[in-house]
Amino acid sequence: MLKLPQSFLFSGNGGGIIHGSTCETIVCTLAAARDKALKDIGEDKITKLVVYGSNQTHYVLQKTLKLVRISPSNFRPIAISSSADFALSPNNVRMAME
Repeated sequence: MLKLPQSFLFSGNGGGIIHGSTCETIVCTLAAARDKALKDIGEDKITKLVVYGSNQTHYVLQKTLKLVRISPSNFRPIAISSSADFALSPNNVRMAME
């Protein structure tokens, strides 16, 4: 119906999904990341999960963290600047994680 390229379709070499909104995408992404992490470290370690992101991230992320049972206090904002085109710097992410 959307005339997507074959590489986008599951019958091709890829696969994809179209979400209805950014909020829906954030919920699905964080839930998948949470599930993968907890599978590796154990379900009882959910309070250890930390989310890193831009200090300009929309407030919907805080609400989403609650939905996926990750404490909003476990969000670590990382400063961005115009000198890096407002992108997260790998070095700043590394420093925040350390």
